[in-house]
Amino acid sequence: MLVTETMQAKVADFGSVGRLLTEGHVIMGKRTPSRGSTASYGSDDLTQGVGTPLYMSLEMLKHAGYDASTDVWSFGVLLWEMAAQAPPDLPLQEGQAGGPIYSGLMRCLERGCRLTAGTDWPAVWTALMTRCWQQTPEARPAFSNIVRELDGSP
Repeated sequence: MLVTETMQAKVADFGSVGRLLTEGHVIMGKRTPSRGSTASYGSDDLTQGVGTPLYMSLEMLKHAGYDASTDVWSFGVLLWEMAAQAPPDLPLQEGQAGGPIYSGLMRCLERGCRLTAGTDWPAVWTALMTRCWQQTPEARPAFSNIVRELDGSP
């Protein structure tokens, strides 16, 4: 997350860097090669296994693939962090603080553990976070639907 001079928050990545490097975009005045080019800077799994573990979905922790639904999971964690005004603390909530981060998180997420929402948080956010953290990536909402929901559009 980046914050502008006027305190407006901007999402800085959620996988966009990998797409920029593989789809042929202009970055800092230089054109990157398009996908399939022999001079390609990256591949479809450029961001595989990269990130902050506490924001990673189960499939990301398992190195089992990466797509927009994985970013939706991370967005749900970001919503939690904004509501809690604290960093995500699933290992602490589950009594696993100080243990191995990757394997501990994988086991916890496989069992269905999720961050706990505050009882005073907006119900809309709590429901959205829950949908973002669906075990099956296909069951998570698309970003277009999330935007419409947060904007209050039908």
